[in-house]
Amino acid sequence: MRKLGIQIPAVIDQFGNSTEQAYTGWPDRLYLIDARGHIAYKAKPGPFGFKSDELRAALKRLVN
Repeated sequence: MRKLGIQIPAVIDQFGNSTEQAYTGWPDRLYLIDARGHIAYKAKPGPFGFKSDELRAALKRLVN
């Protein structure tokens, strides 16, 4: 991941696309998963739906 400049943990789906099927991750979508495995934030479809301010706010809520 260092090669891509990604500084946060990133997860990719398996070949069977089980995550896509479970969370309807198509088209590209950002998710924030809490420590219990629940979705704490789900972005609108990307790339135009990716709002870094919304994700930052969700991260702050999750940490607090």
